[in-house]
Amino acid sequence: MSAERKAALVILALTLVFAVYVRFFNLGIPSFWADELDFVDAARSQARVGQPLLASGYAYPRAPLLTYSLMASYAVFGVSESSSRLPSAVFGFLSIVAVFVVGQRWFNVRVGLIAAIFMACAPFEVGWSRICRMYALFQLLFLLAMFFFYQGFERSSREGFRRVTSWELHLPSLLIGLILLFLSYTTHQNAALFGASFAVYLMVMALLTATRCSWGKWLRSKYTLLCFLSLGALLAALVIPGIRDFLAYAVGYQPKWAEVASAQNRWRIFEFFMNRSHFPINILCLVGVFQVLHRRNQPGLYALLNLVVPVLLFSFIFQYRKNDYIYHVYPVLFLLAALPVERVMTLLVERFAAQLLKFRLAKESFLFAAVLFWVPLTPGFRYAQKIPRLTDGQFNGAVFHNEWRAATDYVSQRQDPHDVLISTLPLSVQYYLGRIDYNLNWSNAALAKEQKITNQNGRLVDFYSGADILDDLDELKVVLANHQHGWLLVDNYRFNNAVYVPADVNAFVKQQMQKVYETENRTMSVYRWRGPDPLSATN
Repeated sequence: MSAERKAALVILALTLVFAVYVRFFNLGIPSFWADELDFVDAARSQARVGQPLLASGYAYPRAPLLTYSLMASYAVFGVSESSSRLPSAVFGFLSIVAVFVVGQRWFNVRVGLIAAIFMACAPFEVGWSRICRMYALFQLLFLLAMFFFYQGFERSSREGFRRVTSWELHLPSLLIGLILLFLSYTTHQNAALFGASFAVYLMVMALLTATRCSWGKWLRSKYTLLCFLSLGALLAALVIPGIRDFLAYAVGYQPKWAEVASAQNRWRIFEFFMNRSHFPINILCLVGVFQVLHRRNQPGLYALLNLVVPVLLFSFIFQYRKNDYIYHVYPVLFLLAALPVERVMTLLVERFAAQLLKFRLAKESFLFAAVLFWVPLTPGFRYAQKIPRLTDGQFNGAVFHNEWRAATDYVSQRQDPHDVLISTLPLSVQYYLGRIDYNLNWSNAALAKEQKITNQNGRLVDFYSGADILDDLDELKVVLANHQHGWLLVDNYRFNNAVYVPADVNAFVKQQMQKVYETENRTMSVYRWRGPDPLSATN
């Protein structure tokens, strides 16, 4: 093994050690985030009755591979916050290895190493690797699918745009890519956007082919023929009623929670890429885009379009935006950002080649020393290394945690078995306290109305927990009038946002109930009505 190869493996190993620390350490400190418990309940139910059921009894078949991985984790470690997040940490770790392999095969080993270092240190990557959701798994599957599909379609060409008329395919790689795309789709439906990205790639390649070969060769090119097939499929989709109606629904769909201002901001994803935590990765990425286009780097163009097309679709076509919806193509950012860094480092190596040979230093060692000196100075790295030590109720790089454990512990020590429990996130209360009575979340109520989710008595119930829906202020007043004692546990974000809790309900609660507790980081509040505190005599 060459000195350069050994140095590359050492650098990758050190990078992975850091990645293990920020992804696996203190996984159980934060309370369960809003959507994590969907998979927790589904996995427990799958192990118990063979079906992925929520606490409400409704099926939750989403991302079956994550559900099965959770079942394996629970079988070994039991059910907890840390064991629930462990699979995502593993998937996030493996994605770093995957981006190294992709960078090495599409560019060179130095690009792969730099991209892996960037990815290991990115707060957004660290945050989703510490959450029990499907995103880390989806990213890993999609990154591998994108890679193998290209390897099969282009036979791993690094030759720019020269082989534009070749029909050479590597069928085993192409088949693996298609299988991984299918698994990606079963994990998250956004994998279907690969079709749009690939269609744009075919169109660009068809245009480039037209500038480089005769009319006959252009017509026989795989890019031209497949581009025409893609356009025909699009026209058919716009004409066939069933498909046309589905596309219109997908483009216009907007859940109740997406009415919040941030989800309506068409520049949200662009602002996310330009925020402080991405500096200077974002600037380097723009330079990397210029390099790809200037050098006519074919795998670079393919990767770029897999990032750009989803960003444009979510920003200007679909009706709501979330940063995590482009997480599966997020590694492309690091691959592109690695290109200019690798170029500068290569020029420095060439400049000081004699000195490196004199001290018997491998090129990759010099590269790593330079990057290691610079990366810790970036805002993203400084925040990423803090994430495992954060207390509950703080931002983990991807999501804000709420202090549900602290709030439910407070109520647990004081509640009477007959007290009524109401919450803005009833599934969280149900997990930590073992029961929940009423839902005070109009986003959940809108879903129940849309899907006609009711109990045996015909009352609307929360899809996730099965708690009765309080549909307006009058229903809340009825509950308070019929029950002498009770508790309202609210996360302050939803409670103070009219999309989730209408302003009249918020005002009524603050006027008519007693706020008895607020968590240390002020993410949660507990309200109580009537009745004395059972522990007041001992406090």
